[in-house]
Amino acid sequence: CPMGSYNDLYCTTGDGLLVQELLAGEEYSVNFVSTGGRHYLTDAQRYDKGPCFRILQTEWVVPDPAVVQYGKRVLDVLGVREGASHLEIMVTLERGPVLVELNARIAGGSTSLVSQKAIV
Repeated sequence: CPMGSYNDLYCTTGDGLLVQELLAGEEYSVNFVSTGGRHYLTDAQRYDKGPCFRILQTEWVVPDPAVVQYGKRVLDVLGVREGASHLEIMVTLERGPVLVELNARIAGGSTSLVSQKAIV
């Protein structure tokens, strides 16, 4: 798409542009279920996005405890107390874990079944 325009999943176009810092490191999808302000890890995956930032491969992992603790702190700071949450966290050499995005929802794709089972 030309700079300044985009096509989304609904085939609409827009003229806004969001710029995000380019981070180097390993990216993780980390999913939690929270109740009463306590956060429980349901699953995690490591992404390989390749040069075009499209997910080429994912692998189920047990993340480093620092990634899990960072995710829990993010949820606390943002006031997430109940329900599912999906975080994407990049672990950089310079800064350690860095939040890429957070969605207060069940993760998409094949991981949603894992989160749904954890909620029940």
